[in-house]
Amino acid sequence: MKLLNNKGSIIIQALISIAIFSVVSASIIRLLQMQNNLSAKTTEQFEMIYFVDEIRNILSDPNACKETFTSKNARRDMSATSINQVIEDEFGEIYSFEIFSKGSIIKRSEFWTLTLSNLYLQSDDQESSIDFGTTFLHLEVEFKDLRNNRTHLLKRRVKIFASIDNAEKIQTCYSNRGIGLGKDISKKTSPWNRTPDTKGHYINQRNLSIKTQKNSASINIGGSFRVGDLDSSCLKEIVGAIRYNPNSDKLEVCSERNYIWRELNEPIAFQERTYALRATLPIKLATTPRPFKYCSITYKNYDTGTCSLERLEDGKWRLTHESSKSNFGSCEATCYQ
Repeated sequence: MKLLNNKGSIIIQALISIAIFSVVSASIIRLLQMQNNLSAKTTEQFEMIYFVDEIRNILSDPNACKETFTSKNARRDMSATSINQVIEDEFGEIYSFEIFSKGSIIKRSEFWTLTLSNLYLQSDDQESSIDFGTTFLHLEVEFKDLRNNRTHLLKRRVKIFASIDNAEKIQTCYSNRGIGLGKDISKKTSPWNRTPDTKGHYINQRNLSIKTQKNSASINIGGSFRVGDLDSSCLKEIVGAIRYNPNSDKLEVCSERNYIWRELNEPIAFQERTYALRATLPIKLATTPRPFKYCSITYKNYDTGTCSLERLEDGKWRLTHESSKSNFGSCEATCYQ
């Protein structure tokens, strides 16, 4: 009977231990969840601070603000679909393009995404008034945690100073500049994903990308492109232009020499800058006086023997004529610069 009592005591102790472990485990799990939620909320707040600061930096430029909101109703307007930037290059050319567009992902990491869900103009009578030239840009951003698919809608406002016409349409506008967070991100680079315009054009750091965000060259094209058959003479103003010639089915370039259209795959160097190399027995060797890109044998005249052509380490070419039975004959080669 005593043995049975011992077994019952052990079972009770085990149940108590399991209960305590469950309570502790549940507390730890809740603590970890709270920590994750706090981390996500902190990330949300910091990213929204950066995002709003970027918006303010862009719209502090009156040209960019006008490009984005011109002819929009300052009292309330839901038709805005993007935030646009305007940049002038060193040649005085002005480019406008979308920075953020409604419905697009504006920033992404391994664990979360930020999507611009909505943007619109609305004047708040308490803090802004179109009668005094102010309205608010309302931003709605969806924060999505990719680890648990949790989404949270974040809302922010940016005050816009605007001049309007009699129909309350914006004519000019600007916002107060952001603090920049240590970077001049509105004019040069930005950590945000730049979305293309309606034609698929994408400009970043003065490089044009079409249907691609690769930015390794001045022009980047994510696909094919078409060259038209320009029906015009080669003039000084269009030197370097390329056209398609449907008659020859070849590409042509407007050459600065004599201002003529010439085939693109026939460089001037191969047409004009040539050198004739000749080895005539009893002279067996001939070497070019300077380096050339390419040489080829163009003429052979001998009864027996061989002609050979080799490029030397210094870029020069050597033509060799060898014959063991005859002292007559010649080899000729043409070299191209």
